[in-house]
Amino acid sequence: MPNPFRRKKSWHDHFQEGIKRGSASDFAGAEASFREAVRLAPDEPYPHYELGYTLALVGRHEEALEEFNRTQHLSRAFFAVETEIWMCEQILSGSIDASVLDNLRSLQALADEGQAQSDDAAALSRKVIERAPDCALGHFHLGKAVFEDDPPLAMEELRRCIELSPDDTTAINAKWHLGALLEEDGRQEDARALWDEIVSDYTGHPAAEFARSLRP
Repeated sequence: MPNPFRRKKSWHDHFQEGIKRGSASDFAGAEASFREAVRLAPDEPYPHYELGYTLALVGRHEEALEEFNRTQHLSRAFFAVETEIWMCEQILSGSIDASVLDNLRSLQALADEGQAQSDDAAALSRKVIERAPDCALGHFHLGKAVFEDDPPLAMEELRRCIELSPDDTTAINAKWHLGALLEEDGRQEDARALWDEIVSDYTGHPAAEFARSLRP
């Protein structure tokens, strides 16, 4: 017989359960937990994002894209949602394949671990570019990887990333880093023009506000 005094699980309880299940690679269990969290709190962005990420990890990219778009609708530029949307669209269009996507996720993991500027990141970025020369994220990660060791190459790669029209979050990040390289090269006016461009072109975007706070 159900205990009438037992507290019902909240959306947050199901959400945390989903995080634990996902961390243990129980993706079916994580999906179930996140779906229950979404049912209980349909206007919370967190469950939609994690449900989308779980679906993407198991290759269900159309469903994942729906959840990421819902997240973006609820909270603009939430975490890495714009980049996740871009990656889903790229793989669904055939512009990148599963192996490139796996490498991009490995690059994201390196960045999260503070290893964005490393030999491993540079090698993985080059693998991405070799398989998908027009992958904006591949050029972005290579530009970041060689940012300190090879500034001319970093400038070239960041410019190429911007030319290839990545998601807005990546574009802002690439432009900010390119501006930093220009300033180090003594081209202060060009750097400030690029930073001003971020503020004017991405009004209200959280990443643009963050870039503005970092501006010298």
